[in-house]
Amino acid sequence: MLDLYARTWQGEQLGDEECVISADEETSIRAAYRCQPTLAPGKVRDSRVILRW
Repeated sequence: MLDLYARTWQGEQLGDEECVISADEETSIRAAYRCQPTLAPGKVRDSRVILRW
């Protein structure tokens, strides 16, 4: 894995047209749902979304 960060594969440098794509599965993330409607922005605050886990 560290070779890919250094842009090498099996001891050879990657070419300019080659790239490394990395993905990680976050199994500990839970879906949240809205427990109240979204509040519109006011004069001195941004809009608010209240979530419950």
